[in-house]
Amino acid sequence: MVEYPCCVKSNDGCFGGNKRKVNELVIDALIGSRGKVALLTALFDGRRRSTHIRELARNVGLSAPSLMREAKALVKIGLLREEKDGNRVDYCANVDSPLYPALTELVQKTAGPEAALREAFADSDNDVVFIYGSRARGCERADSDCDVFVVGREGLRKAAARAGEVANRIGIEVNPYVVTPEEFKRRVASDDHFLGDVMSSPKIFVKGSEDELAGLA
Repeated sequence: MVEYPCCVKSNDGCFGGNKRKVNELVIDALIGSRGKVALLTALFDGRRRSTHIRELARNVGLSAPSLMREAKALVKIGLLREEKDGNRVDYCANVDSPLYPALTELVQKTAGPEAALREAFADSDNDVVFIYGSRARGCERADSDCDVFVVGREGLRKAAARAGEVANRIGIEVNPYVVTPEEFKRRVASDDHFLGDVMSSPKIFVKGSEDELAGLA
């Protein structure tokens, strides 16, 4: 398997692991260009941020001129936008593109918080884990945290350690809210306001499903 460098680098380094490499290869197979993969993974992760080509090139191990050519090609077809500040030119996702929602969903499922959390909680002793809040609703800002609801017996300490690992990898704060199955059932039965809001709001499941969650209520 070809090992590509990671596309987004956090303060603690690259997001490693075999699953990450496989996920990047999925995007690469669909798009066919490492430069485009790097740009789309960095800019279509839902954070709505901009990047400078030289900075991104250093992070992903590609040459700045080749990455610049790919960026200009994506601007030409309306996927990216240029942001000019004097002599500095940054690039960001064009949120008005009709393909923005689909590309963001693709990146999040293969290289964003959803993929990272799915990997982190795969072997956990929890029944259901899902993303809720602004990221699940699709209205997050660049600085938005990732709120994660956990129903299981693993406990807050272990869930927080998993969440912290993901936060270091993807460079955003991850906030776990943990309840046991018994507490969840009791609070749903008592019409708990917070849980009522969570249950009725959009969710992105990284472990378990909507049906499994309903079965715990």
